[in-house]
Amino acid sequence: MNIEFRELSINELLNDANKDELISAYSSESKCDAVPDYYPDTELYELMEEQGMLDTIGAFDGDKLVGFITSVTYRLPKYSTLGTTTEYFFVLKEYRTGGTGLKLLKRIEEKAKQRNATSFFLSAPLNGSLDRIAERALGLTKSHAIYSKEL
Repeated sequence: MNIEFRELSINELLNDANKDELISAYSSESKCDAVPDYYPDTELYELMEEQGMLDTIGAFDGDKLVGFITSVTYRLPKYSTLGTTTEYFFVLKEYRTGGTGLKLLKRIEEKAKQRNATSFFLSAPLNGSLDRIAERALGLTKSHAIYSKEL
């Protein structure tokens, strides 16, 4: 597999021919029950991108989008510093060998450093594959649990 990585605009991601397959697979593995079904606020994403807060990187097998990661960099008000949080992160199962996900994460982490972020945050479904490798393979520290409920 020869995977190519490239930066995308949010519109390129949301209009990609393979987006529906990816979002469907992402939702079945990663959806939080406290939030409604996937329905992106394109206008807000575009605004965040224009403000230099949103970064998107895609993984491609030829012309086929097989994985992606987005992150939001913002000022953490109680610390007066910038932090970067992953918004989306997903790789199709058949492309998870060979380090595709790790390479996406490293690239988005580099974007965070370029934006002068001092902290990087990644959420993962409990006991999922990302949760199992985050500390060992990615050098992240498990620091908090997130609890949610639908209102």
